Amino acid sequence: MSKYENDINSEAVQNFIETQGLELKKFHALGGPIHETVAFNAELHKDGKAIAFANDDGNGGGVYLNTHPNPSTKPEIVEIATALEEAAIVWYECDYGDKRPVHWKLNDLVGEMAMDILEEKEWKTKTRTKIFVRASDCGEGEYHVYQRKAKVSDKITNAMREKSIVEMVCKRFGIDGVVEIRGLRTTEDWRTLATK
Repeated sequence: MSKYENDINSEAVQNFIETQGLELKKFHALGGPIHETVAFNAELHKDGKAIAFANDDGNGGGVYLNTHPNPSTKPEIVEIATALEEAAIVWYECDYGDKRPVHWKLNDLVGEMAMDILEEKEWKTKTRTKIFVRASDCGEGEYHVYQRKAKVSDKITNAMREKSIVEMVCKRFGIDGVVEIRGLRTTEDWRTLATK
């Protein structure tokens, strides 16, 4: 197992993405996992301008970046790849061989950006009917799950239910024992619903 130092959500990687003005648009996942990963197509944008077509066939290997039909953007791709190489952001350290650090490369970065989009879509689906609470007693990726009692359109009942769930978990785990709450619709910051 390799030790990840800077995953896609690390400050160093997010700063690079923001500084370069990178974003994936027109993202389309092509079904579930094909062989090794999820196949997808997307456009890579820099400062709002499409500079490459990104795709992964899901059969292993890297993400392909293609400047066709606009080959004039190739220098921009090279510039971003060079900047990422010069930033020397360690992605993970190999646990075999010489245990060398592996640095981020542009195709890996685009692939992880795509997986982030997929994860957000999954969470949006999951939180339609449930609220997920990660407390200090949960392991990595584990959550306490609470069922919504009302339709999404019933904003008043949902707001009351969300407040009661937040108060209940804060009482159970303590406000400092609650790590994360996903699926709230009435607020981005669950702490606003918590009473001390």
